[in-house]
Amino acid sequence: MSQSPAPASQLLADLVPPEGVRSELVVAGGIEVLLFERSDSDLPAGQADTRPVAVVFLLHGRLESAAKYAPYAALLAGAAPPGTRLLVALLEQRNHGLRHVRALANRSWADGNPTHALDMWSVQYGTARDVSFLIDVLPLFLANTAGTEPAIPRIAHGAAVHWGVAGVSLGGHATLLAAVHDPRIELAVSVIGCGDNEGLMVPRARNNGLPTPPAADSPVTPALLSLLATHDPVHRTEHLAGKRILLLSGGLDTLVPASASARFVERARAVLPSSDAQAPGPCLVEIVDPKAKHEFSVFMKGEVISFTAQWLELLAA
Repeated sequence: MSQSPAPASQLLADLVPPEGVRSELVVAGGIEVLLFERSDSDLPAGQADTRPVAVVFLLHGRLESAAKYAPYAALLAGAAPPGTRLLVALLEQRNHGLRHVRALANRSWADGNPTHALDMWSVQYGTARDVSFLIDVLPLFLANTAGTEPAIPRIAHGAAVHWGVAGVSLGGHATLLAAVHDPRIELAVSVIGCGDNEGLMVPRARNNGLPTPPAADSPVTPALLSLLATHDPVHRTEHLAGKRILLLSGGLDTLVPASASARFVERARAVLPSSDAQAPGPCLVEIVDPKAKHEFSVFMKGEVISFTAQWLELLAA
């Protein structure tokens, strides 16, 4: 049975932004987007800002909701370096939170979901498409000054907007999908995610005692493998050229081990040879938290803030 729809303001209902951070709920094309920004801007709310602005979408994990990440989104927004402007945007992944439709589709093979592989990849890809859709339409609303005075200053039409995505687990998978499909995305941070769905799901099927390709009855179906061959990040690494990528993994993670992304990293390294986050320009940085399981650890949270801040400082330079 699907969950009852929550009020449109649910993401804001229990949220008290920390001092120095403001928030606003925007509904763009039927998708609720909760925005956070440092509130010490010298521009009053309701006026259009002509300065460059960075927008980072923050994507939650499987069986989670956007509301869970509101405190961290506020923390990330509040950590933006002085002289930079950052909006952190939260949205629900498909079939999660306020967009929940079918509970079983979010479960695993072990939980009795026979279409686990198909459900997970289609949600990841769908959320990546949502991000691209919002990159198209969100500026319309961020530039609109009509109606109620907004909490976050509007962005003047024509002002430079830089786009980034960060995500955890399911959101980490979707982050890399968005990065290889949308050339406008400059920054991508995948936390306990994977850029190679086949490399992740085939061993998972085997560990669950299920047939694996090329077996005709494998739950990692030929149709899925065909779609992955043209759409999955591991097969589109050339589209990462020019971007700044951070991969965060847990050394004790058995659900999405770093080894599942080995093929993706090898191919991505051909177009992103630099692993120096401090240097300007494109890079691919891999960091493993040796004591972390499948979790968004405190260490990882700090690394996301640091990597995002470095990008903002480069944009402002």
